[in-house]
Parts: sequence; C-alpha cells; structure tokens
Amino acid sequence: SFISKSYNETFRVFEKSSCNNTEMPAALCFRMILAEQHKGFPWWFQTMLRDAVNPYIGLFGVWHDFSTNEPAPLRMCSIEKIASTQWRKVFRKLNGDKSEFDFRKKGLPADTPRFVMLRDPLERFLSAFLDKCIVRNGENMNHCESLRGFNITNKRKLFATFVDLLPLKWNMHFFPQALYCDGLYRHINKDYDFVGIMGPRFYYELERLSQRFGEPLASVVSDVFNLKKKTKTK
Repeated sequence: SFISKSYNETFRVFEKSSCNNTEMPAALCFRMILAEQHKGFPWWFQTMLRDAVNPYIGLFGVWHDFSTNEPAPLRMCSIEKIASTQWRKVFRKLNGDKSEFDFRKKGLPADTPRFVMLRDPLERFLSAFLDKCIVRNGENMNHCESLRGFNITNKRKLFATFVDLLPLKWNMHFFPQALYCDGLYRHINKDYDFVGIMGPRFYYELERLSQRFGEPLASVVSDVFNLKKKTKTK
C-alpha cells in the first residue's frame, strides 16, 4: 500500500539503525542518519531530520520534560498541542508554584515513573494549524514560517498550502509525536508506566492516570482540568 511504501522509505530507517540504542541521544542519531543515508530519502523527510536536530527549532528542548520529586519522583513527556499548557500548570502546582524552569529537575532516580499523553496525529496537526497559523489581529503566530509571504484569506486553501509547504521549515508544534522526548518511539514500550490518549474520552483517561499515580497528582489534575465537572457531563 501507499502508506507501507512511504513508511519503508522513511521511518523504517530508525528500526535498522543505531537509533534503537537508547544510550545514544536521539539528536546525534538523527544527525548520523541524515549524513549517511540522506540521498535515498524523500525531501520532506530530509528536512524533518534537518530541523529536528536544529537547537533553535526546539524539538529536544528541556521544556518537554516535566518532573517533580515532591513527595515522590514523577516525570512526564509533554508534547505541544496535547494540553501542554495545562500540564505545565499541573507540574507547577506539584512543585509549589515554582517557575517552570525550576521543575525540570536533574538527578531523579533512573526508575522514576513516567507518563505521556498522545493524540490522533491528524487531529493534533489541524489543532496546531488553527492555533498557530491562522492570522490574528493582522499578525501571524510565528510558528508557520513556510506560510510567510502568502496572503490567503480562505482557511481551507491556507491549510492546503501549509500541508504542501510545511517541510520547508518544520516547527516543534508539527513534528511526529514519536520524535519527542529523545525519540519517544525508542522509549515508550519500556520506559513509560502510563500512556494515555487525548481523544473523546480524555477526561476518563485523566481519571485513569490519577488512579495509577494517586496523590498529590490526582488532586492537582482534578483541579487544573476541572475533572469532576467534565466527567459528570461526559
């Protein structure tokens, strides 16, 4: 099928390379793939790897790793357009309302429980486009660089244009979720204690998360997401 062919020509390289060695930082791994095998890749995959390792793009920024050790260690892989603003509030509260840079702590135990929330890729892509690319008050949101210079007022046409042009310069709100947090695809099956889905039953996923990790996470999640009210209406 078309999907299988596309996967085999691109993402399957991660399965065959040293990228499966989680001791190697994903950024270094991506650089090696790009340097050694880029000639056989579609252009959009080459630019994705190129921008993934660009520190100014921010895919491997510390802001994707939320953590706390009060009263027990806990980590989260936070991904843009999966309620990341709300999760920032959760971890700020767990850390006594400290600055978000203060709760990205180092030195946590190797066995610290870790969780991540995922989202349907197409839904997440559209959400990011509507939030970051639609012109507001005459100004672009500066996360859709490939649209600069275009004056398209029809949202459907603007979206179609963006789909074609995104690979010219990737933005961290649009990378595949598998690439975040040092290559989530390398770690998710063995290093994560909970994987939730932001979908139609998202609030029940939050309840499941709360049951898994207990207090104080449960109370803070309930407060930030207004969980009691949301679950009563679902």
